[in-house]
Amino acid sequence: FPVTICHVTSLELSRRLKELGVPQSSHFVWAHGDLVPRNNIVIQTSDSDIVPAYLASELGELLPEEITVGDKTYRLRIKKTHGTKEWLVKYITPTGKRKSYTTLHMAIEGFQRKSLPEALGLMLADVLENHLISVEELGK
Repeated sequence: FPVTICHVTSLELSRRLKELGVPQSSHFVWAHGDLVPRNNIVIQTSDSDIVPAYLASELGELLPEEITVGDKTYRLRIKKTHGTKEWLVKYITPTGKRKSYTTLHMAIEGFQRKSLPEALGLMLADVLENHLISVEELGK
């Protein structure tokens, strides 16, 4: 099926992830503002107008399943919300009470967007910017 901009991270978020050092191994790229398959373009290392456009599956592979802060372990939670039908991405930890959760401090509400790649990309940027994981830990 044809990939459209709703299937990948926005150009703005893609640039932010590139600046944070996220691996440039996406199947699609933003090339001079256009979305194209990576294998359809010759990329020169000096070309700053070529930016990875990440699919949800690629971001899901990069985000850690768990993040440990102090003595608490937070688990990645991805769900589609009722009503708005938007994607919600956040890290949570059980508090010991039935169906009660504490959300990781830097993303209290998580990231909720119509686009799953956008919500996942925002979470990835946030955990990197808040030094909860390093680029070297991505995908492990």
